[in-house]
Amino acid sequence: NSFSALLELLDPQRFCRGVPVRKGQLDAVMVRRLKEDLRGAGVEGFSQRKVEQVDITDLPEDAPELALSRLLNHYRELRERRLQTANRRQQAASGLLLVGLQQRLLSSIDAFARTLRVHHQTVQKQWDAAQIARAQAEAERLNLLAASVGNDDEAATLPEDALQDEEDAQTATATIASSAPGADRAVFAEELQVLEQMARIADIARHQPDARIKTLLAWIRRHLCPGGRWNTTRVLLFTEYEDTLRYVRD
Repeated sequence: NSFSALLELLDPQRFCRGVPVRKGQLDAVMVRRLKEDLRGAGVEGFSQRKVEQVDITDLPEDAPELALSRLLNHYRELRERRLQTANRRQQAASGLLLVGLQQRLLSSIDAFARTLRVHHQTVQKQWDAAQIARAQAEAERLNLLAASVGNDDEAATLPEDALQDEEDAQTATATIASSAPGADRAVFAEELQVLEQMARIADIARHQPDARIKTLLAWIRRHLCPGGRWNTTRVLLFTEYEDTLRYVRD
């Protein structure tokens, strides 16, 4: 409706609020200009973005980030095997939960540790069938597990503590919603063991500088502070989660 209203300002004969906009209608009034097009036309002021991958090599096999990645992958395989016969809603909730854990681990161990703690605690007390039924009914609103909060998301206006509380609540909901009522507790023994391993590693490593932070510091010293003297170059760092922001800052 908002898009239709904007187009209605341009051409009230062709567009009307509440009426879906068809692509054929757009072609007559809309021109899309990419930055590449503008640079090609000689327009100045648009920097070219260059993405350069920095490989971190020679990490020991027992490095926390590598160990947690292996354990999380093993945990995903165990859950998928257990939920092969589960309904689609349970499988979808489990998938979102695992994606959320993977994204947080890729962001930082600190971000991963907090979400893992909520999931671990919920797994240990999730056997109430009524709880499971309630969570399955709420499983459709797990948007914060599917992706981080963007600028256009209403959640972006929430205070940091409130946003974290909502993320934790959705993690707990997804954990319960992906449970199978009446399942044999022995089935979960290996899953719980892997969870406890990950929790131990994450709790020890979450406040320590990891390989990426050390690489970043070396890059800053080399490019911003050569020879121990600061130059005028500055760097912007973007993080996906508030936990990672605090971790990098601290």
